[in-house]
Amino acid sequence: MLAAVLASKGRMCAVDEKDILPARDALARLGLYVEPTSAIAWAALPGIVDKLPDPIIVILTGSGLKYG
Repeated sequence: MLAAVLASKGRMCAVDEKDILPARDALARLGLYVEPTSAIAWAALPGIVDKLPDPIIVILTGSGLKYG
């Protein structure tokens, strides 16, 4: 994974576990029901959004229907 990030000039960041469920809830309010592992990308976005070029795409892969 590290090689792919470096090759693509991508970025990595850490997300506090306490921020994951609020991010999932924020996505749910937008009509996107995802599982917590998908919400990690949304939780990370505020910390890096100013360093990213447009367009920004956040991939949410896990349905909240299978969580629980």
